[in-house]
Amino acid sequence: MLSCAGQFDAKMPDFSWDTIPVGYHGANYNTYSKESIARLAKFPIVTLEKCQGWKSLDPPCNSYSCNSCCEEDVYTAVGRQIKALNPRVKVVAYLHSNKAMGWYKVERAVNQTDACYNGDAMNGTDCVPANTNEYFYDFRKAAGRKAYFDACLDMTKTGAVDGCFADGCVKVEAPIGKAEEAAFVKAKMDNLGALQQQIPGPIICGSGGTYYPTLAASQVQAFSAKHAGWWGNMMHMNTSASQGHLFEAHGGQICYNDNITSTEFLTEYAAFLMFAQKWTYHICGAWCGSDPVWPKAFDIPLGEPVNNASSADGIIWTRKFKSGTEVFFNKTNTTGWVHWGSAAQEFISKNY
Repeated sequence: MLSCAGQFDAKMPDFSWDTIPVGYHGANYNTYSKESIARLAKFPIVTLEKCQGWKSLDPPCNSYSCNSCCEEDVYTAVGRQIKALNPRVKVVAYLHSNKAMGWYKVERAVNQTDACYNGDAMNGTDCVPANTNEYFYDFRKAAGRKAYFDACLDMTKTGAVDGCFADGCVKVEAPIGKAEEAAFVKAKMDNLGALQQQIPGPIICGSGGTYYPTLAASQVQAFSAKHAGWWGNMMHMNTSASQGHLFEAHGGQICYNDNITSTEFLTEYAAFLMFAQKWTYHICGAWCGSDPVWPKAFDIPLGEPVNNASSADGIIWTRKFKSGTEVFFNKTNTTGWVHWGSAAQEFISKNY
């Protein structure tokens, strides 16, 4: 169904059907060049990953066992650079929803027994470590809830960050027993929902594509044949988008495959557009240690959808766009193809 105005619209990035709607999710171990910042400023939404600027920390980080500081400051510094060129970009900071990592400022607050998970009865003498220098939040505790809430909120108060990427969103990683699990999850999700109301941008529920009604956004981190598979991922998108929520499909072929006649490229392109609605973005970025790209495929003319996806037999699905481009997807063999409209054909003939 075509989405209409929703409760989170004011928190959303810019959106256009002129070309395929895209965003970025990744990080550079060092600092971004001026050219990379300018490229990031072209995206309506940018998520900065947990390893952004590792080499700029003191001491530099080289692994996930790092105990430096402070990633939150790196996010705000990069966010300011991006917003200096384009203040409309929604900048999102990676903030794992289950554990405070050693190079984050918030880890210092969570490494206390009043905030961390220290057993189901909350009375252990030590925090249970998630990994080296990492500790689990215990959202049953006021201090645990406040640590996560304030870590995100404080970044948004700078004006350089708009939202947070809550990785592991609906999962529990602390070794909580079955008897306490429901209360643990409820406290966590209630805290995220309250935080969503207080910040200017989306909380992105990562990374399996699960729709959660009190959060503005979700992401599937492997929009491909992996994990839930093409059709499963497309249904995650359809569920979220049809409710007017932001959905991110983190792919790879459209970003990095210049062969736009290949089955791999065409399948990803068709799969993404089949159920995309307003606030649906195809996401590029190789998580850590990479610079942003802006391939020619991002500029192929598209236009608004003429209709919703439809199928006469439940196997071959199709959808058409105002440019004349039509996408197809075979649910049985999970391959897609594209009939390009005249504007797209003209662009392709000049640029490929």
